[in-house]
Amino acid sequence: MKITHDNLTRLQKYCDLIKRMSDADHDRTSAAMVKDMVNKDVSIFEDLRENITYSIGPKYARVYSQYPNGDNKRVHSFVNMANGDIMKGTWESPIRDKSGKLAVRGNIWADDLGESKITVFGPKYLR
Repeated sequence: MKITHDNLTRLQKYCDLIKRMSDADHDRTSAAMVKDMVNKDVSIFEDLRENITYSIGPKYARVYSQYPNGDNKRVHSFVNMANGDIMKGTWESPIRDKSGKLAVRGNIWADDLGESKITVFGPKYLR
């Protein structure tokens, strides 16, 4: 599959969105933890601020987070590079629903980059 510049640009915007969500969650969590500390130095939590990155395979891009030191890699989602579908997944691959179809949750080509279909921790569950 040929990956276009537009696909990569949209994927990067999707990762930037997740990074903003992750940073906001980190700031909220850090503030709550610092509230009860004697030393009110929030900077001690900066090493726990996650980076969001991706790796591209034959069909899908794996979007994942990790700490700056490279520890604690965690899959956020998979993106189908042919059509932009966002899916939940394990480290190895996207997951399938009970009928065997890929569990599509949103699309990076949506006006909101799929924001309404994801959380900081990954794609939302289907209801």
